[in-house]
Amino acid sequence: MLSSTTLQDNWDQLQERIRQKWSQFSDADLHEFHGNVEQLVAPIQKKTGANREAIQDFLHTASQEGTRIM
Repeated sequence: MLSSTTLQDNWDQLQERIRQKWSQFSDADLHEFHGNVEQLVAPIQKKTGANREAIQDFLHTASQEGTRIM
């Protein structure tokens, strides 16, 4: 499971990956959720219809890739 610390540490990379996957999210939309996993997953789920587990898996994978890039 993705932690808030991991999310915060890799936020710049994650924002880009989220925008690539779910283009309906703007920079302003994503700025609201900086560091809060729960506040990020719910709006993605609502806007995209994706299930919670798939969103969390995507965020976890994207954050792990972000740590390897750095």
